[in-house]
Amino acid sequence: MESLAVLSVVCNVIQVVDFGLKSASLCKQIYEHGSSDEFTDLQISSSHLKHAATDLQKSIDTAFKPITSGHYELWSIAQKCLELAQELHQETERLTRNDEKSWKRSILLTIKTVKRKPAILAIIDKLSNYQTLLQTRLLVQLLYVAYTPFLPRNTNTLAT
Repeated sequence: MESLAVLSVVCNVIQVVDFGLKSASLCKQIYEHGSSDEFTDLQISSSHLKHAATDLQKSIDTAFKPITSGHYELWSIAQKCLELAQELHQETERLTRNDEKSWKRSILLTIKTVKRKPAILAIIDKLSNYQTLLQTRLLVQLLYVAYTPFLPRNTNTLAT
């Protein structure tokens, strides 16, 4: 039984050391670059996704009159992607150092980053699900447009 307790203590120590090393690395990234490298990539990705969703909505608004239920569904999924991308961008922006280099500020941002990471991961997960849904809906719309000339005149089941 003692060996099991020793193993448990050793595992706990390893976890604490691992957490400390990751936190120190994150703090160094924030100090040197203003934010973690991961959040910088997320900001870039969320910015691209915001632009893509906005462009898709503009295309639907201008190109399709009247808007079918399929187009409206595509527009609303793009709107949800836009909202989540903005939320993700705001979250990561809050965890970015905008002032001069300061170890104190970097340590505080590291603590905030560790605390906010589960919320950010939840946003990323939702955004990923909506992005997949958007891609699927786009494919359905493209297939409908591609095969419309071959469908009988009365069949309009794919667009709805």
